[in-house]
Amino acid sequence: MPWTLNALLHHPDFPQYDAWVHERFAPGEYILRQGEPGRDVYLVLAGTVRVLGQIDVEAGRPVRPAYFDLGEHGIFGTLSLFDQASRSADVQAVSDCEVAVIDGRALTDFMERHPKLGYSILKQLFSHSAEQIRKNRKRVLSMLAWGLKAHRISHCL
Repeated sequence: MPWTLNALLHHPDFPQYDAWVHERFAPGEYILRQGEPGRDVYLVLAGTVRVLGQIDVEAGRPVRPAYFDLGEHGIFGTLSLFDQASRSADVQAVSDCEVAVIDGRALTDFMERHPKLGYSILKQLFSHSAEQIRKNRKRVLSMLAWGLKAHRISHCL
């Protein structure tokens, strides 16, 4: 059975309050904000969260597209484990939700101390990221096709 972040929360070498904390969020409350620094990884324990982007269509008129919703066992904030860049999206609670906020350094240390378990966790993180990349690629291509048709320029390509 592959080791997962959910199972990690019960491992004796990954104690609550030292390596992770349990937090609750109300509908509409922001969990992460784009541009903020941070290395924590988040696991949805209950409820639904929405990952949002921000683009400026016109000066002073930002649009907030939803990239995707995540429910129970959904993971977000993983990019911060692999680089030092700021958060790339906002994450907002859609419903009452409970989230495990996993300290990125504690997670990295755990994976180094327990390489077999760490490999399974890393595999889960990569699998989740790959799934989101594929979904977002389809969305981008759909929007491109719509734009080409709407502006009647598809014949130019």
